[in-house]
Amino acid sequence: MLNIISICLGSCLGALSRYFITEYFFKSNSFPWATLLINLSGCFLIGFLFNFFPAETKKLQEFKNFLFVGFLGSYTTFSSFGLQIHGLIKNGKIKEAFLYICLSLLIGIFLVFLGNFIAKKLY
Repeated sequence: MLNIISICLGSCLGALSRYFITEYFFKSNSFPWATLLINLSGCFLIGFLFNFFPAETKKLQEFKNFLFVGFLGSYTTFSSFGLQIHGLIKNGKIKEAFLYICLSLLIGIFLVFLGNFIAKKLY
């Protein structure tokens, strides 16, 4: 139960952080500066903080869930994407990393267009 509470609290703080950065910094109609800042800072934070919590360590599991699943997961999923790419490359799975990058970006962007197209046809 403590894990769930930790994730919920982290998610709340991550979402609020994303909201305040988006609303109060880098307001621009020409380029998504706030989203770029959020994605890049999330990548830095997950890369930096991940080193303090080895995967095999069960200590501080609630805090790890608060930080990685809750806060950073809510702040930006792009940081998780970056960490997964790092893990693949670190384990010598270069082809898998490249495939994951290509599939995520190309299919993800395609699905945004497809979803938008379908929604416009329905309404």
